[in-house]
Amino acid sequence: MTIPRGSFERDPAEWMTRLEAIGVVRDTLDDEVALIGTTGKIGRELFTLGHRPNQLYVVGSMGCASAIGLGIHLGGRGSRKVVVLDGDGAALMKMGSLATIGQQAPERFVHVIIDNEAHESTGGQATVSAGVDFATVAVACGYRNAWRVDAPEALRAAVEEAASTRGPNLVHVKVSISSSADLGRPGLTPVEVKDQFMRWFAD
Repeated sequence: MTIPRGSFERDPAEWMTRLEAIGVVRDTLDDEVALIGTTGKIGRELFTLGHRPNQLYVVGSMGCASAIGLGIHLGGRGSRKVVVLDGDGAALMKMGSLATIGQQAPERFVHVIIDNEAHESTGGQATVSAGVDFATVAVACGYRNAWRVDAPEALRAAVEEAASTRGPNLVHVKVSISSSADLGRPGLTPVEVKDQFMRWFAD
Protein backbone atom coordinates (compact mmCIF):
# COMPACT_ATOMS: atom_id res chain seq x y z
CA MET A 1 0.00 0.00 0.00
CA THR A 2 1.41 3.37 -1.00
CA ILE A 3 0.44 6.23 1.31
CA PRO A 4 0.79 9.58 -0.51
CA ARG A 5 1.47 11.59 2.64
CA GLY A 6 2.47 15.05 1.42
CA SER A 7 2.99 13.76 -2.13
CA PHE A 8 5.60 16.43 -2.85
CA GLU A 9 3.18 19.32 -2.66
CA ARG A 10 5.79 21.96 -1.90
CA ASP A 11 7.72 23.98 -4.43
CA PRO A 12 11.32 22.69 -4.64
CA ALA A 13 12.51 26.06 -3.37
CA GLU A 14 10.72 25.26 -0.10
CA TRP A 15 12.19 21.79 0.43
CA MET A 16 14.12 21.29 3.66
CA THR A 17 17.86 20.69 3.59
CA ARG A 18 19.31 17.20 3.83
CA LEU A 19 20.76 18.05 7.25
CA GLU A 20 17.30 19.10 8.45
CA ALA A 21 15.80 15.86 7.17
CA ILE A 22 18.47 13.75 8.86
CA GLY A 23 17.89 15.67 12.08
CA VAL A 24 14.15 15.06 11.95
CA VAL A 25 14.63 11.32 11.43
CA ARG A 26 17.27 11.07 14.15
CA ASP A 27 15.22 13.05 16.66
CA THR A 28 12.10 10.98 15.94
CA LEU A 29 13.86 7.72 16.83
CA ASP A 30 15.18 6.52 20.18
CA ASP A 31 18.66 5.20 20.88
CA GLU A 32 17.47 1.59 20.63
CA VAL A 33 17.17 1.84 16.84
CA ALA A 34 20.10 0.90 14.58
CA LEU A 35 20.64 3.92 12.34
CA ILE A 36 22.64 3.29 9.16
CA GLY A 37 23.93 6.26 7.15
CA THR A 38 24.92 5.80 3.52
CA THR A 39 28.28 6.91 2.18
CA GLY A 40 28.96 10.55 1.32
CA LYS A 41 27.36 13.60 2.84
CA ILE A 42 24.47 11.76 4.48
CA GLY A 43 26.83 9.80 6.72
CA ARG A 44 28.98 12.86 7.32
CA GLU A 45 26.01 15.01 8.30
CA LEU A 46 24.67 12.27 10.56
CA PHE A 47 28.01 12.27 12.39
CA THR A 48 27.96 16.07 12.54
CA LEU A 49 24.68 15.93 14.48
CA GLY A 50 26.45 13.92 17.17
CA HIS A 51 27.93 10.45 17.20
CA ARG A 52 26.07 7.70 18.99
CA PRO A 53 27.07 4.03 19.22
CA ASN A 54 23.84 3.00 17.48
CA GLN A 55 24.92 4.88 14.34
CA LEU A 56 26.87 3.13 11.59
CA TYR A 57 28.38 5.13 8.72
CA VAL A 58 28.84 3.25 5.45
CA VAL A 59 32.13 4.63 4.13
CA GLY A 60 33.09 4.23 0.48
CA SER A 61 30.41 1.67 -0.41
CA MET A 62 27.89 3.61 -2.48
CA GLY A 63 24.53 1.91 -2.76
CA CYS A 64 25.24 -0.71 -0.10
CA ALA A 65 23.65 0.86 2.99
CA SER A 66 20.24 -0.75 2.49
CA ALA A 67 21.75 -4.21 1.97
CA ILE A 68 23.95 -3.73 5.04
CA GLY A 69 20.89 -2.66 7.02
CA LEU A 70 19.04 -5.76 5.85
CA GLY A 71 21.97 -7.93 6.92
CA ILE A 72 22.00 -6.31 10.35
CA HIS A 73 18.27 -6.94 10.73
CA LEU A 74 18.54 -10.56 9.62
CA GLY A 75 21.66 -11.18 11.72
CA GLY A 76 19.92 -9.83 14.77
CA ARG A 77 16.76 -11.82 13.97
CA GLY A 78 14.73 -8.65 14.20
CA SER A 79 15.83 -7.95 17.78
CA ARG A 80 16.27 -4.25 16.95
CA LYS A 81 14.61 -1.87 14.55
CA VAL A 82 16.85 -0.85 11.67
CA VAL A 83 16.52 2.49 9.90
CA VAL A 84 18.60 3.17 6.79
CA LEU A 85 19.33 6.71 5.62
CA ASP A 86 19.92 6.37 1.89
CA GLY A 87 20.45 8.82 -0.95
CA ASP A 88 18.73 8.93 -4.32
CA GLY A 89 21.96 8.29 -6.20
CA ALA A 90 22.89 5.40 -3.94
CA ALA A 91 19.41 3.88 -4.13
CA LEU A 92 19.45 4.12 -7.91
CA MET A 93 22.87 2.48 -8.06
CA LYS A 94 21.66 -0.64 -6.23
CA MET A 95 17.92 -0.74 -6.94
CA GLY A 96 18.06 -4.52 -6.85
CA SER A 97 18.40 -4.23 -3.09
CA LEU A 98 14.79 -3.03 -2.90
CA ALA A 99 13.67 -6.34 -4.41
CA THR A 100 15.85 -8.31 -2.00
CA ILE A 101 14.52 -6.36 0.97
CA GLY A 102 10.95 -6.81 -0.22
CA GLN A 103 11.38 -10.56 -0.59
CA GLN A 104 13.21 -11.00 2.74
CA ALA A 105 10.44 -8.96 4.42
CA PRO A 106 12.27 -7.62 7.50
CA GLU A 107 9.44 -6.55 9.78
CA ARG A 108 11.37 -3.92 11.78
CA PHE A 109 13.05 -2.17 8.85
CA VAL A 110 12.60 1.40 7.63
CA HIS A 111 14.29 2.64 4.46
CA VAL A 112 14.50 6.43 4.19
CA ILE A 113 15.57 7.75 0.77
CA ILE A 114 16.75 11.35 1.05
CA ASP A 115 16.38 12.68 -2.48
CA ASN A 116 17.98 15.92 -3.70
CA GLU A 117 18.00 14.74 -7.33
CA ALA A 118 21.80 15.01 -7.43
CA HIS A 119 25.09 13.27 -6.74
CA GLU A 120 26.00 16.12 -4.41
CA SER A 121 28.92 14.35 -2.76
CA THR A 122 30.76 14.13 -6.09
CA GLY A 123 30.00 17.56 -7.51
CA GLY A 124 26.25 17.94 -7.87
CA GLN A 125 25.69 15.99 -11.07
CA ALA A 126 21.99 15.35 -11.65
CA THR A 127 20.51 11.92 -10.98
CA VAL A 128 17.40 10.63 -12.74
CA SER A 129 15.39 10.51 -9.51
CA ALA A 130 13.08 13.33 -10.62
CA GLY A 131 11.45 10.74 -12.88
CA VAL A 132 11.53 7.82 -10.44
CA ASP A 133 8.69 7.01 -8.04
CA PHE A 134 10.62 5.22 -5.30
CA ALA A 135 7.45 4.66 -3.24
CA THR A 136 5.70 2.77 -6.02
CA VAL A 137 8.86 0.82 -6.87
CA ALA A 138 9.28 -0.20 -3.23
CA VAL A 139 5.70 -1.43 -2.90
CA ALA A 140 6.03 -3.33 -6.20
CA CYS A 141 9.15 -5.00 -4.75
CA GLY A 142 7.30 -6.15 -1.65
CA TYR A 143 7.65 -3.30 0.87
CA ARG A 144 4.49 -3.14 2.96
CA ASN A 145 4.10 0.63 3.00
CA ALA A 146 5.67 3.72 1.48
CA TRP A 147 5.32 7.43 2.11
CA ARG A 148 6.20 10.49 0.02
CA VAL A 149 7.05 13.64 1.99
CA ASP A 150 8.69 17.01 1.46
CA ALA A 151 8.12 18.86 4.75
CA PRO A 152 9.55 18.35 8.26
CA GLU A 153 6.23 17.71 9.97
CA ALA A 154 5.19 15.18 7.32
CA LEU A 155 8.58 13.47 7.55
CA ARG A 156 8.31 13.16 11.32
CA ALA A 157 4.82 11.68 11.07
CA ALA A 158 5.87 9.25 8.34
CA VAL A 159 8.93 8.04 10.25
CA GLU A 160 6.90 7.59 13.44
CA GLU A 161 4.33 5.52 11.56
CA ALA A 162 6.90 3.57 9.56
CA ALA A 163 8.87 2.70 12.70
CA SER A 164 5.77 1.51 14.54
CA THR A 165 4.21 -0.41 11.64
CA ARG A 166 5.17 -3.86 10.41
CA GLY A 167 7.70 -3.50 7.61
CA PRO A 168 9.62 -3.29 5.48
CA ASN A 169 8.60 0.33 5.00
CA LEU A 170 9.99 3.14 2.88
CA VAL A 171 9.92 6.91 3.28
CA HIS A 172 10.86 8.99 0.22
CA VAL A 173 11.71 12.56 1.21
CA LYS A 174 12.60 15.40 -1.13
CA VAL A 175 15.32 17.82 0.02
CA SER A 176 17.21 20.74 -1.46
CA ILE A 177 20.79 20.69 -2.70
CA SER A 178 22.69 22.27 0.15
CA SER A 179 25.51 21.49 2.54
CA SER A 180 28.02 23.29 4.69
CA ALA A 181 31.19 24.38 2.92
CA ASP A 182 33.21 23.14 5.90
CA LEU A 183 31.34 19.87 6.44
CA GLY A 184 33.57 17.58 8.44
CA ARG A 185 34.12 13.85 8.34
CA PRO A 186 33.66 11.25 11.08
CA GLY A 187 36.33 11.64 13.74
CA LEU A 188 36.46 7.89 14.30
CA THR A 189 37.96 5.25 12.05
CA PRO A 190 35.57 2.82 10.34
CA VAL A 191 36.89 0.06 12.60
CA GLU A 192 36.19 2.12 15.73
CA VAL A 193 32.67 2.87 14.52
CA LYS A 194 32.09 -0.79 13.72
CA ASP A 195 33.36 -1.96 17.10
CA GLN A 196 31.19 0.54 18.98
CA PHE A 197 28.17 -0.43 16.92
CA MET A 198 28.69 -4.15 17.46
CA ARG A 199 29.03 -3.70 21.23
CA TRP A 200 25.87 -1.59 21.30
CA PHE A 201 23.97 -4.08 19.14
CA ALA A 202 24.93 -6.99 21.38
CA ASP A 203 23.73 -5.31 24.60
